[in-house]
Amino acid sequence: MALSKVQVEETLELFANNFVFESAGINRKRLFQRFGDTFGQGIVEWHDLVLSILKEKDVCDEIVNEFILLTNEKKIVDSVYEYRELTERDFSMVRELLNRSFDLILTEFDDEHLKKFINGYSLVACDKEDIVGVIMSYPIISLQSNMIYVDSLAVAEYARGRGIARGLLDNVRTKAVKNRIYCLKLMTDKHLDAYQMYKHMGFSESKYVLMSKW
Repeated sequence: MALSKVQVEETLELFANNFVFESAGINRKRLFQRFGDTFGQGIVEWHDLVLSILKEKDVCDEIVNEFILLTNEKKIVDSVYEYRELTERDFSMVRELLNRSFDLILTEFDDEHLKKFINGYSLVACDKEDIVGVIMSYPIISLQSNMIYVDSLAVAEYARGRGIARGLLDNVRTKAVKNRIYCLKLMTDKHLDAYQMYKHMGFSESKYVLMSKW
């Protein structure tokens, strides 16, 4: 349902107030991302409208600049690469990308295994004809909660540091929110560089303990 003009103004005003009073860094970034996923596509040029509200409130330059930085990061990610759903024609390039990223021969990633990830939540990032990033994820529907589990995320070595990982995660999150799924989960090792990357993106450690038996 489209929001009325009054509803748009009230929604943006509420977001601007929350952004101002939220603590800087990851918390504001998480708020920014969640608002964009939930309301952004339904409010034309919401970034510019919120920026106007912040300036009218005469908030400090630090907060305004942080909002501008988040907006610019989002626009760069969206404009440089194409993000689309994984298809069978991508399997060869995706398999090669995963092998190089994890320095393994992933024999289990044959075509039949990869087909399981054609579910709407596995995406590739493309630079023209080249696949420079991939996220392999799938939905888990349970009585406790619905979630998207991120099985693998890989970016070509020469393309790292350009926001591709964030772009893949943001696009998966947007798809999930449209289907009323509000949680992304993944598993990583604290000794890997990826651990710090995920923390920077707003992921938090679960209170639950991973248990296994051989």
